[in-house]
Amino acid sequence: MASNDRLIRKTFWGILAINLVSMVSGIASIMIDAVITGQFLGSDAVAAMGLIQPVTMLCNVIGTLFGPGLGIVCTRYMGMAKPDRVNQVFSLVMTVLASTAFLIACGLYLLAPSIAQVLGAKTKDPAIVAMIVEYLRGFSLGMPFMGLTMALSGLMVLDNDRMRGMVTMIVVLISDVTFDLLNVLVFHGGMHGMALATSFSHIAGFLVVCTHFLKKDRILHFRLKSLHVGDAVEVVLCGIPNSIASSSTAIRMLAFNAILMAIATKAEISALSVANSAFSVIVGISISTTASTSMLCSLFLGEEDRNAIVSAFRFALKIVICGISAIMLVYMIFSVPVAGLFLRSDNAGELACAARFIFVMALQFLLMSISFPLSGAYQGIRHMGFNYLLVGLREGILPILCALVGGLTFGLNGFLYGIAAAGLLELLCCYLIPAIVNKRLSFRAADLLMIPETLGAAPEDMLEASVQDMDGVLDTAQRVMQFCKEKGADARTAFMASLFIEETVGNTVRHGFPEGKNGNIDLRVIYSKEKHLIRIRDDGKPFDPVEWYTRNHPDDPSSGVGIRIVTQLAKDVRYILAMGLNHLVIELP
Repeated sequence: MASNDRLIRKTFWGILAINLVSMVSGIASIMIDAVITGQFLGSDAVAAMGLIQPVTMLCNVIGTLFGPGLGIVCTRYMGMAKPDRVNQVFSLVMTVLASTAFLIACGLYLLAPSIAQVLGAKTKDPAIVAMIVEYLRGFSLGMPFMGLTMALSGLMVLDNDRMRGMVTMIVVLISDVTFDLLNVLVFHGGMHGMALATSFSHIAGFLVVCTHFLKKDRILHFRLKSLHVGDAVEVVLCGIPNSIASSSTAIRMLAFNAILMAIATKAEISALSVANSAFSVIVGISISTTASTSMLCSLFLGEEDRNAIVSAFRFALKIVICGISAIMLVYMIFSVPVAGLFLRSDNAGELACAARFIFVMALQFLLMSISFPLSGAYQGIRHMGFNYLLVGLREGILPILCALVGGLTFGLNGFLYGIAAAGLLELLCCYLIPAIVNKRLSFRAADLLMIPETLGAAPEDMLEASVQDMDGVLDTAQRVMQFCKEKGADARTAFMASLFIEETVGNTVRHGFPEGKNGNIDLRVIYSKEKHLIRIRDDGKPFDPVEWYTRNHPDDPSSGVGIRIVTQLAKDVRYILAMGLNHLVIELP
């Protein structure tokens, strides 16, 4: 009766859903701007959007630096069942994020003319330069709200609030479409109006997210006391891979634009802009998968559960390979219609060129899809060096080098072949890096992750089980008693371990799930020289035995006898509700 993966799969889907909401809502608004710009404002505006994209992505680096890193650090403390530390980290980081985003927004507004001159210098088109200035100044208004919304939305699942993230995305998208159409059909505000529409939509999304904190039963609370500056450093270190990804992508776009200016025409720059816009949501999906994998692996790192880490990565890998493969095949088959969404042109050559870019970028994504969950797992288990390397190669070094060499050697065709070659090289790196470290080539998930042997309890010091009914509870309790005795525990400690299982897990089976339905309860007993503890996680009704005991002690001693036994006899009992799961840690005497 070994532990199963149902809870891991369910939790991963929940995290992925909320991360998709937070990432895609931010990126989709830019994609919507690109579609409406291409349909209503002409090819020059499309070219201007392509030149602007690297700057807007660099502005979002601050959100990707703090947001995912905050989620990873918070989940680790949740895995340790330490809610006070979660709130200390949350409060400090949100303060730093808000302040930094505001300063960057001010700088973007003031420096917009200079930035526009640099971006549009080689086009020698003052109209395009003017469009860039207009968009950047309008975008700067909503930039702080976009960063805060992305960071906060990603934390909703940690605080057991999945629907608010979905509502936020719907509000942002509907607002953006509405404001964009009003701009082009009623107000005729041009590029400045498009940017303002994006800003207003993210302000609306931010207001929706903030309603999450009106309820007092949330884990996350903003409190400016007992803060530790070192927490911000840890969050930044965990978020660096995401900022590397965003900044490298921006640098890659700048490099691609420069290469095309040297070997091609404005038409090819517009084609690249179309392809980047078409893939913006795909980038959001990839980032969301990476963030979801890192958050779940970080949670299991806090629990020191190496088996769960491997299971989470394996499941993420299946989702990415199947999902991205299906989407990329659709993009490759329908590259011309996809290009037509972003470029309204009677010139068949322009559409064909944009379709070629989309086809090649789809092939690249297909080849490097494994790197997204792998880099996410590295981030979650603190393999930061390998994470930096994998992300830097994928997002910047390999694409730029391959496109540069191919473009300067063989022209536009070489540029396109270089993009595809970068995907193949990234795929090889995903296997060669672990092979070098492990000194053998392996395709096993555990070997790719390179989890330290020192993480968690040794297999012989651990018993894992999954139960769904009272027969399973009683059987597991007996197995736990026998296991503890075999590990050298005295009869009293072994009996208490068995009793704790009967009382806590039995209580969950009886009262934690709707009548007639079986839930998922996983438990892990560790008995070694260093640790004697029981970890239980389930997807039943939220119930904190520690808080219940505090409120009901010493009143009515006849109620909740099992809970009283556990809290009084155990060395320590800790509980936290995170990601929709109850996490209970019981330390044996």
